Formats: sequence, C-alpha cells, structure tokens
Amino acid sequence: MGMELRVLGSSSSGNCYILDNGNEALIIEAGIRFIDVKKALDFNIRKVVGCLITHQHNDHAKYAKAMVDCGFHVLALPEVIESKELKGSRVKAIKIGSGYLLGGFRVIPFPAFHDVPCVGYFIKHPDCGSIMFLTDSCQSGYTFSGLNHILMKKEKTKPHSRKLLKNIQNL
Repeated sequence: MGMELRVLGSSSSGNCYILDNGNEALIIEAGIRFIDVKKALDFNIRKVVGCLITHQHNDHAKYAKAMVDCGFHVLALPEVIESKELKGSRVKAIKIGSGYLLGGFRVIPFPAFHDVPCVGYFIKHPDCGSIMFLTDSCQSGYTFSGLNHILMKKEKTKPHSRKLLKNIQNL
C-alpha cells in the first residue's frame, strides 16, 4: 500500500501535514483548525497514530490541545508542552536523538535552528521509506543517507538573512 501526503497548510497562517496509507495516519504540526484536520481524514480519526510538533509558534502548535483532547499521542519538545499547557498520558516530551514508535511510523527528532527551541523529524515507514521533515529552519546540522523524501518549509527570509545571502554570493 502507498503513503499519501496531504498538505493542509504550509504558511504563517497555519501548518499541518498528514501522512496516510489508508490504515494509519500521522499528523505533522497542529497549526490549523482541528475541524479541518478531521475533514481531511474523512472524520476517521481512529486511524491517527499520533501528532508531531516541531516548535511552539502558533502556526505549528495552536491546536495541539485539541489533538490531545481527541486522544492522539502528541510528541513535542518540553517547551511546546509547557507553553501550550498540554497534559495527559498521551503527551510525550521528546528527547533529541531518541526513537519513538507511532503505529508503523518510526520517528527520531533532531535539532533544528529557529528563534525558539525547534526540531526536525526523521520519519520511517514501510509504505514510504524514510523522510526528513524540517521547517522554519535555516539549516540541519545532520546528513541523512538513504533518504527517500525530503519535506521542507523554509523560514521567510529576514533582512539580516538577505544580507548574509548577498555577502555569500559576493564571495
């Protein structure tokens, strides 16, 4: 069976992605209205094995509490859990470099670079192979061999970043 990627939002108004093979689904980011997530799943929320959150900004984590309240496993940095006041046995504070299993999805968080604590995720599933997910980050300090897919959303270029890019181009 194949894996489908659904992009529900990928902007400063909200981010959310779903990896779905028909039998199980993994939500990445909780930045759009939960009703829109349920609609994208045809209201079959029983197949959701969990939700990964990269950092505490609202366009990535605003609806994290709705995910927890629905009974989903939510993996996030301790800073996200604290700032969004997430509680419950299905909330897991991740440790960088540790492995997590959500259904058939194997997940390893790695450090990302942003203005708040942030991670990317290495995700592996038999139906899609390996994926590197990175968002709102200027770089990854890691090299991943054998990747099948890269899912990245770049941070908007800030004035200081544009100056840096110009300086690099002039070298």
